[in-house]
Amino acid sequence: MTHLTPKVIENLIAFIKDNEEYTNHNRIIFEILEGFLLDKIKNNLRNLLISDRAFAAASKLIPPINLLRQVNTKLSTIYNQPPKRTAKEPGDQDLLDYYEQFADVNTAFNEANKFFNGQKVAALEPFIDEKKPFIRAMSGHQFLPHSSNLNMPTRVTEMIKFIGKRDDKNIFFIYTGHEFTAVNEDGIVQKDFLVDNGGVNDFGLIPITYIKRSRTLLIPLIDTDTIPMSVLIPSMWASLNYAINFQAHSILYGIDLDSENIELNPDSFLVFKSEADKKPEIGSIKPQIDISEVDKHILDLQENFEGSTTEECILVHKTYIRIWELELIRLKLDVDGELHLSLAERR
Repeated sequence: MTHLTPKVIENLIAFIKDNEEYTNHNRIIFEILEGFLLDKIKNNLRNLLISDRAFAAASKLIPPINLLRQVNTKLSTIYNQPPKRTAKEPGDQDLLDYYEQFADVNTAFNEANKFFNGQKVAALEPFIDEKKPFIRAMSGHQFLPHSSNLNMPTRVTEMIKFIGKRDDKNIFFIYTGHEFTAVNEDGIVQKDFLVDNGGVNDFGLIPITYIKRSRTLLIPLIDTDTIPMSVLIPSMWASLNYAINFQAHSILYGIDLDSENIELNPDSFLVFKSEADKKPEIGSIKPQIDISEVDKHILDLQENFEGSTTEECILVHKTYIRIWELELIRLKLDVDGELHLSLAERR
């Protein structure tokens, strides 16, 4: 059994810092799933288009395509039809039905399923607010599992929950099966969070259910292609839109002309100077872009991204669809509003 000694807390803080790339990756996935993608595409275009004018024009032609969210929505269908749950003991059925309805577990499980499909991890946390039971789904950037079990390193022995900032310092809640503490990023205990519990976890288990895709790793490796592809494909569509718009207008040019009275219409007029004998000339430049080939290339990339993601996750669904039900946290609330938890039997 691990005790939350100062040395253990120090090691856990170091563990958090060592996994910043992982949590940042999950945060970006979360933001994209929530629709915060446009600025990421603009940042990508900014690196691709040197001209400020080209960047400004292309930024206005970014299509509203969020492939990751579309794929995630297609995959996260487990709770479109709510499952039927039955209690082992007949007397518990009414209680189970009550919490299923009022804690809105299907909504929370559906959200967790979306996180799982996007990040390969998710967590569920029951809690009480105003003496009413709730359950929340947690994204992979909001918690971090840790194991001190050398014999079974995939078993969670400490769960770190990211709370937010206080005095510009990150705050973490740390749970073991029997202890609880709250510390900042420097490892300093935040005693006000321990007033009601004295640092003791009365539940006898970590009150957060964690699920992961990997069977061999406690923390799955991140998919390094997910975020780049989510940004690249709409960036390419924006570039193609810009190219089509650019191609739709010819560029007029003149050599050795008096341009004082020339109206720049429709978009641009280029004036060149010749060094030899002056021969005033007006001409046009019409850019030629193979739209069909570029379009096909982008569609191929998009199809590969959607297809590989879909095929992989469908296989995972067959394995994990039942685990969600077996991992259901059963809530029991006594008269005083004290929360008791027990995990459903794992098979």
